[in-house]
Amino acid sequence: MELDEYSAFGHEIVAAAGRIAAASFRRVGTVHNKAKNARRFTASLGRGGAFDPVTEVDRRVEDAVRARIAERYPHHGVVGEERGDVAGSSAWSWVVDPIDCTRAYIAGNYSAVTMLSFSFV
Repeated sequence: MELDEYSAFGHEIVAAAGRIAAASFRRVGTVHNKAKNARRFTASLGRGGAFDPVTEVDRRVEDAVRARIAERYPHHGVVGEERGDVAGSSAWSWVVDPIDCTRAYIAGNYSAVTMLSFSFV
């Protein structure tokens, strides 16, 4: 069955993503703020503005996930938190948040995960 194949592939992807994230755990390097209009929110937050962190590890994980999907299912789309959307020629798409709870990951907490879903539109 096609869905069983996609599910098994998703598990492979998440395991590979976890290995990448684990290799840099507590050594994330540079952290960037991807928040749009960060200055606009400074007064309302009272803490220096909006902060939506992204690390180089986030980007490496998403790049690896995208590469594996493109290699195996080049006709599938990908919706990614860090690198944007790539439409596919089929109705199937993968949705990836390479490191959900990036703030926790930056702080060295174990509550960060790779989120991957699969959709048919």
